[in-house]
Amino acid sequence: MNIKNLEDLNILGINRINPRSTFFGYETAEKAETYNRNFSKGFKLLNGNWKCMYSEHPDDFPDNFFSKDFDDTDWDLIYVPSNWQMEGYDKPWYTNVQYPFPVNPPHIPSLNPTMAYRRRFYMSSSDLDNTQYLKFEGVDSAFHVWINGKYAGYSQGSRIPSEFKINEYIVQGENTLCVLVHKWNVFSYLEDQDMWWLNGIFRDVYITSAPESHIYDIFAKTSLNETYKNGILDLEVDIINNTDASNMNRNDVNENNLNDFYLEIILKDRNSDKFLIKESYSLKENYNLNSSHKLENNIENNIKKYNFHYELENILKWSAESPNLYELYVILKEKEKILQIVPLKTGFKKVEIKDGIMLFNGKYIMLKGVNRHESHPVYGRSVRTEDMLKDLKLMKEHNINAIRTSHYPDDPKFYDLCDEYGFYVIDEADLETHGFDIINKRNYLNNLEEWKPAFIDRAERMVERDKNHPSIIMWSLGNESGYGKNHAAMADYMKSRDDSRLVHYEGETREIFESNDGLPDRDPESSDVHSTMYTSIETMEKVAKLNFLKKPHIMCENLHAMGNGPGGIKELWELLYRERRLQGGFVWEWCDHGILQVDKNGEKYFAYGGDFGDTPNDGNFVVDGLVNPDRIPSPALAEYKKAIEPIKMTALNPEKTEYEVENRYDFINLDDFICSFDIKKDGKTIQSGYLENVSINPSEKGKIKININNSLLNRKGEYYIIFSWTLKKNIGLLKAGTELAFHQEKISEKFIEKNLDQMNIISSNNADNDDNICLKNTPDMFDITETKNELKIDFFNRQIIFDKNKGKIKSCCYDGIHIFEDGPILNLWRAPIDNDILGIEEFGAKKVLNHWKEKCIHLIQHNIRNFEISEKNEDYAVINISADVAPPVIDWGYKVNYRYTVYRNGVVKMDISGKTYGNTPETLPRIGVIMNIDKRFRNVQWLGLGPYETYIDSCSGAKFDLWNKKVEDMYTPYIFPQENGNRHNVKRFSLNDDRNVKICFETLDNKFDFGISEYTIENIEKAGHTYDLKKADFLQLKIDMEQYGLGSASCGEETLKKYRLSCKDFEFSFKFSVFSKDE
Repeated sequence: MNIKNLEDLNILGINRINPRSTFFGYETAEKAETYNRNFSKGFKLLNGNWKCMYSEHPDDFPDNFFSKDFDDTDWDLIYVPSNWQMEGYDKPWYTNVQYPFPVNPPHIPSLNPTMAYRRRFYMSSSDLDNTQYLKFEGVDSAFHVWINGKYAGYSQGSRIPSEFKINEYIVQGENTLCVLVHKWNVFSYLEDQDMWWLNGIFRDVYITSAPESHIYDIFAKTSLNETYKNGILDLEVDIINNTDASNMNRNDVNENNLNDFYLEIILKDRNSDKFLIKESYSLKENYNLNSSHKLENNIENNIKKYNFHYELENILKWSAESPNLYELYVILKEKEKILQIVPLKTGFKKVEIKDGIMLFNGKYIMLKGVNRHESHPVYGRSVRTEDMLKDLKLMKEHNINAIRTSHYPDDPKFYDLCDEYGFYVIDEADLETHGFDIINKRNYLNNLEEWKPAFIDRAERMVERDKNHPSIIMWSLGNESGYGKNHAAMADYMKSRDDSRLVHYEGETREIFESNDGLPDRDPESSDVHSTMYTSIETMEKVAKLNFLKKPHIMCENLHAMGNGPGGIKELWELLYRERRLQGGFVWEWCDHGILQVDKNGEKYFAYGGDFGDTPNDGNFVVDGLVNPDRIPSPALAEYKKAIEPIKMTALNPEKTEYEVENRYDFINLDDFICSFDIKKDGKTIQSGYLENVSINPSEKGKIKININNSLLNRKGEYYIIFSWTLKKNIGLLKAGTELAFHQEKISEKFIEKNLDQMNIISSNNADNDDNICLKNTPDMFDITETKNELKIDFFNRQIIFDKNKGKIKSCCYDGIHIFEDGPILNLWRAPIDNDILGIEEFGAKKVLNHWKEKCIHLIQHNIRNFEISEKNEDYAVINISADVAPPVIDWGYKVNYRYTVYRNGVVKMDISGKTYGNTPETLPRIGVIMNIDKRFRNVQWLGLGPYETYIDSCSGAKFDLWNKKVEDMYTPYIFPQENGNRHNVKRFSLNDDRNVKICFETLDNKFDFGISEYTIENIEKAGHTYDLKKADFLQLKIDMEQYGLGSASCGEETLKKYRLSCKDFEFSFKFSVFSKDE
């Protein structure tokens, strides 16, 4: 193929039939009712092993490689569907915004990797009597087709289908199919999405068969009447009549050709035998030559369009919460003979804009969504059905109800699943020209007339393919391609073809915002909704108040889930629920796109941009999802689940026995839930109960009461009530017992005190929790020995040695067992997270890491100014250590005082204070201490938030409880290593070895944070991949007064002000002790 042909804007396709919906025709009702394409007429799936030859040059193939008799014995085998980079050819290449080739349209690189595919298939004599269609669901990026050596066609558009009529090329018996796929073509300029550039035949390839006269297309457009009770079905059926077609032209077609043909329309309740429609129509009586289709190769002359209108009373409506589907059968008959049965699953719904808000089936809805790329760590963008189901199940488990197919139409099977299990879908055109932003030509291609056909082609092929899916509520014009007249043409086409859905496009809203200093002064025209990305909470609050706007606002991308983050999920969603015009958003994004690799030592890891020598690249920006590539959820997913949970509770009285319950579902009540509760003291359950029949209608509030046995609240401690809302039975993808919402309420200390007073119980701490307790029962030995360099304290079977020069504990031992060393000592640093590093200015975020390093926080030094025993008696000793903690080069620091109170019973109380001096930083990564623990202490228990990692701005989805984990499970394995594993709002924690020796830490300031890891901060910071992490000879323990929040600055809003840690004077205290459980 000459390179110039791949640069021709006038060639959108050759011999490709006009786009149509995805369906399969069957010969019997029994087969049609299975919806199994393998039982459809003449279906031949061409997936499997194909012969292949790869070259970096499109013309570097043998002569006649496409001929039937060509000897491909020496060619490789490749599995179809697949991306060839995932099969060992070429290399994956990741870019976010930038094009990986010179921006000079229509020209593309002459180095254009290409693969030739060959395989054989068989056709029977009866196959030849029918019409045969060859369909490619997805080929990246452009391809040519030969059958038996004859050129059959060409197409482009990587993630939209291409279909060819092949009767004139096939023969009875063995046939040879050859496909030549190119990496680049001129329309690669329209496919600059944030993802790996991966190529090949990556979706299904198959042949379908139909009788000479057959159903060519169906559009089952559904809606509801004004009262939203009755369903409306506008059915459009296209019939192609090939009878004697060779001897006919349009003017020759007459009624006699259709005398014996009938259409039977059946609409059936899938859960019963009830028929809502069962009608038969003579095509002669309903004959109509009016056709809006324009088909190539004169096939348009044989297309007839039939339109039917039905109104159906009291229909069951489709929604993401109640995905009620009906079975539609369109049957073509010749006399009494069934020629073809096409089954479709359809749902009745209505989406509209009224009074500035979006209504679905007449009700206000909230889109609680994610952006989902097609990705798999092994198969690339060739995604199996079971993996789609795994994604959807995880989404349902985490209360996600909406998906944006970023940034292209997905595999058609995915929409079937969304229809079946209930998701609102924004179906997005395969269009992005983000790279033109870099050269300040954002609106270049979208205003060029010669590019308009390509823009419309992508809209038309998406809409025609997917128009029968009730899950699709909006068509999207693409992503980050500016806004121009070509987008307007796309929108005009969509609205004229399908007025039952809305049109979405962020690019138009962006132009409006930027033209008016960051706030809209008008509604978009092409888009039916305002749509923005990563807009700050402050700006969104202002937008919500602009009452002159008549269209709702959604955030098509928000809460960038890159690495450890995002923070601030709770605050954003509180705003979205508070302001009616703000109707939800879509987290960027669902899944990390890491590619599974194995290093030279056999260790598995996930690769990102640059790992394959792909230059230029955008590094680890491709790993920014709520789940890992292997679909292990990140902590952020649990946080998101909590923010969007469908049931909210509010305590109504101080006793915590009465609650308001808000049902945030839009269409279902709470009859399918059990509400159970546990009352816990310090993590141990003291009372349980459940409420089985809580019936609250959708979008309404109700009240519940529980009885608390106050006699159980008989000792001081941390008392919490935890409510759990779980399913009574299996529903769709969700199993009985799945928890979809929870509420946690602390019983106040004042209430406990009052209850204890009423019970005449002294409200002091238990003796075994007092610092000054049991001294009379401890061993007599309490020896303090001081030398020039050390201070040694011996307590019978315990020993603590201070290094006076370094101002920290050099060694702590118990019964001959080494406990810890080298600490505690002030620590202000953390291994930077992606949100610290990046900071995208476009969204008003700063690169906070730059500020921290400019202030040399990572280089702080400890200079000991004084070490003294300030107090000593037979029960305890007080050691005071003063130090200057400051970085080199510049003039700021802390005057720090460490005060150790060491009791004869082994309890050590630590008070740390710091006062700033000099030209201090604005913020700090953390304020805390760090120390090295012996590796034997691998069992962790804590009373605080868990079970996963939590941070100050990402903790609302965690529960306060008593948790247990192994040290290795405290670590969160981010693909790009960074700060992780912190536990926020902790009262106490302990580290145990296997010999029952235990070291306990308890806050004296109501709460602290802690984290323990096999990896040091320094190691994590230097690591680029998980294989760079090396386990230390000790466990590194961090105890923090406070840590800087996570934010979403990698692409979005930086850490909210209330979660930033300012460089300030501080004081915090905790105590620790070592003992054996056997004591």
